[in-house]
Amino acid sequence: MSCNLGKEQKRKVLLESQIGTYILDTTKTSLTGYRDSFDKYKSLTITFSKDSFYLNQKVPFIFDSIGTWTVSEGGVEDWNWLYYKSNPNISTQFTEPWTTDSVFYLNSVTPQKGQVAINVIYFKKMK
Repeated sequence: MSCNLGKEQKRKVLLESQIGTYILDTTKTSLTGYRDSFDKYKSLTITFSKDSFYLNQKVPFIFDSIGTWTVSEGGVEDWNWLYYKSNPNISTQFTEPWTTDSVFYLNSVTPQKGQVAINVIYFKKMK
């Protein structure tokens, strides 16, 4: 991304690059604690629109399946954020797509109450 872009232009480019549908990357994500349900979760997708997101199914290792999201300001240490509809005070940070095949990851994900956490969950953009 060009350093000549203003902050709002950078945010717009980052937002547009995130919009779309992504599928769980089962080769990069460790489903420890959920291996017996691997077939159930291998088709998990997350879809981003301009200001909201949704998962195609509820899963125990992500707090909620719908909510809003915000894009970072494009700095090296900046994160995008998910805010869950059922409790907007709970959030999850995530990266912008950072590989040539548009992989991003959710970091320090809050699971549903009483469920096993998966610290890093990778998703890959669907073609």
